[in-house]
Amino acid sequence: MASPLLPLNQFINIAKKITTTDQVVYTVPSGISSIVLSAICSNYTINSVVVDVSLLKGGIYYKLIPTIGLTGNEVMDVISGRMVLVEGDQLVVKSNTANSVDFIMSLNEAANE
Repeated sequence: MASPLLPLNQFINIAKKITTTDQVVYTVPSGISSIVLSAICSNYTINSVVVDVSLLKGGIYYKLIPTIGLTGNEVMDVISGRMVLVEGDQLVVKSNTANSVDFIMSLNEAANE
C-alpha cells in the first residue's frame, strides 16, 4: 500500500495553556521543515509573570528568550521575524505561575521532498 502524500505546505495554529514545568508546545514531525510565523505569550491575569521560551535541539536547550517578564494582561510576540525549525526540533515553554499564560503559535509546515 502506498503511503499517503503529505501536502507540500500547510498552515497550522497551535494554542496551549502553559504550566510551571517545561512544556513541549510543538515538535517538528518526521519529513517536515517548519517556519514559525508568530509565537505569542499572553498573560491573562492581573499579576506579573515570568515565561521562558526555548528551542530543544538534539537534547540541548537553547534559550530563545531567557526570561520574559509579562505584566498583567500583557501580550508579547516572542519571536521577531521568522524562525526555521527542522525535523525533531521542539519549542518548549514554561511559566513561573500556573494558570496564567496562553501560548499561541502560527507556522507553516513543508514536506522535505
